Amino acid sequence: MKRCISKLKYRRVRFYQDWAKLSGGYHALQRNARLFMVPGMYQCLGARPDFFDTLGALEGWVENGIPPEAIVATKYTKDESDQACCA
Repeated sequence: MKRCISKLKYRRVRFYQDWAKLSGGYHALQRNARLFMVPGMYQCLGARPDFFDTLGALEGWVENGIPPEAIVATKYTKDESDQACCA
């Protein structure tokens, strides 16, 4: 399973790299697309977050012209929360 997860992770990264080449570089691509790796979601190993606000990030970009630099993911343990940044 680890090997399969690793392949998925690198496929996504390679796709983004290839897309950047076709778009004229990362700076040009990032005007329209961003890649965020979420811990525990088949591309990063680690504890899967309970919450991450992708819709809020997209809303801010589309409606206010503010592209996301990162998306904060939260993993709740007992009554406390630990935050990890997806970048």
